[in-house]
Amino acid sequence: PLKPHRRQRLCWLIFALAIIIVLIVILLVTVFKVREPIITLNKISLDTYQPGPSLQSGFNVSMTADVSFKNPNPATFKFSNTTSTIYYRERLVGDGHGPGGLARA
Repeated sequence: PLKPHRRQRLCWLIFALAIIIVLIVILLVTVFKVREPIITLNKISLDTYQPGPSLQSGFNVSMTADVSFKNPNPATFKFSNTTSTIYYRERLVGDGHGPGGLARA
């Protein structure tokens, strides 16, 4: 059997450990919750437009898209190369590629 002084000390230790565990769980669920990045299309500009010989043969368009990226997470993360796709009437009509990088907190 434990002495009363040691028993009381053990109870306080277990209580403190339980409080620390609860605080860690609360932090993980609230502050450190991983959130989706916010990607915003700010502006699109047409750089070149070259019509084909007939309307049915199509045309060639070069576009520049100004895209911003916001990281709402408390930590920086790394992302790889990106691809943007453009659809017209459910058909893929173009794509663009961007470099990878760091999304700072």
